[in-house]
Amino acid sequence: MTALCEGLTTIALDPSLNKQEIEERLQKTSASAIFLGDDVPEPHLDGVKCYRISKLPELMPSGRKILRSESKDNKPIPPEKEALILFTSGTTGYGKAVSLTQGNLISSARSFSTDIEWYERGNQSLPLYHIAMHQILLGQLYMGSEILITTTQFDTMLRDFQAFRPKVLHLVPRLLNLLHVYLTYNNPENSIDCFGGALKAIFSGASSYSEGIVDAFYKLGIIVVNFYGLTETIGVARSSVKKPGHSYTMYPLPEIELKVDKNNEILVRSPMVFAGYLDDQEATAQVFDDEGWFHTGDLGHIIPTDGSLTITGRIKNLILFSNGENVSPEELESKISLFPLVKECLVFGEPNETIAVKIFPTEEARDMDPTALNQVIQEQIDALNATNSDYKKIEKIYISSTPLERNNMGKLKRALT
Repeated sequence: MTALCEGLTTIALDPSLNKQEIEERLQKTSASAIFLGDDVPEPHLDGVKCYRISKLPELMPSGRKILRSESKDNKPIPPEKEALILFTSGTTGYGKAVSLTQGNLISSARSFSTDIEWYERGNQSLPLYHIAMHQILLGQLYMGSEILITTTQFDTMLRDFQAFRPKVLHLVPRLLNLLHVYLTYNNPENSIDCFGGALKAIFSGASSYSEGIVDAFYKLGIIVVNFYGLTETIGVARSSVKKPGHSYTMYPLPEIELKVDKNNEILVRSPMVFAGYLDDQEATAQVFDDEGWFHTGDLGHIIPTDGSLTITGRIKNLILFSNGENVSPEELESKISLFPLVKECLVFGEPNETIAVKIFPTEEARDMDPTALNQVIQEQIDALNATNSDYKKIEKIYISSTPLERNNMGKLKRALT
């Protein structure tokens, strides 16, 4: 926040990156300083000063001296000034550097805060290297909300909720799933007291979760709000905060234009949308058309009567066949994830142009006899196949003994070997 208020550019990095990955990103962004936790390896690059966060109090006297100085520059920061650089998640490879401006972030905070009457107290536990964290935090400050900065350690987080009594939570899907499990097995009174007793909504996004979770929370009077956006666009749509419904039916936020093209790709135009990838004009030109629409790479459809958006998949994930047919794996995954014995799944194409699914079973299912488990899942896949066209039928099932691999943002890694 200090850097943003001073008109500096902040580069948010994943602390789990190794030393080489950190150095590559610092070089690409021409960073002049880096602030590190005590457990993060220190890079050694010419011109880059390293500060440990635990030592920040030692810098405060010099900061106060600058504030008292008459030479302090208090000129307004122009909206086109670069404010934040984030790297895309890169589910199959190295992510791109996304440059966002002061104007992008101000627009995002203004749009996010619309239509929420009970936002005076909420948590913040999203990672700094995720765009949602910046939009939500700025939106909270814009609305004057009290903010609880929480750890992601589950037991500590619950204790914090009980003390702080938040009305809204912001959680990555992994923590949302953990809360659902906790409610199912450790909350026989079916009460929201474990959240402090005041909770009205949970915001989540970035990867999928089942409608069963949405229904379970709604029975407690808690609406799960799904959030859609990319690093390049910031958050542009969300499900209703006023009434329950399918969490994957979303509505554009103010200042957002959405449409789908003839190929069902979702396009966005807004003051929130970034200006381009850092030092990569070619990649930037590939995602913007002549009318300024950003091509998201996501597939979906918009209902003309109410403008609602439903996302159906990702173009780069499409399974393509030589006969011209294509299949969205997310469409099949959303159905398979509803199977009672399936914790998570990944649909992909085989070299012989058939469709396969890799399944990680629930804890209950992992205690079953493997033959019996395979038979139950096969029967459910057969029932699903009976409702699908021939080219969408799943021919092979792989049962995984370990959770499916995800990237640092919790998204399934699509590349299978």
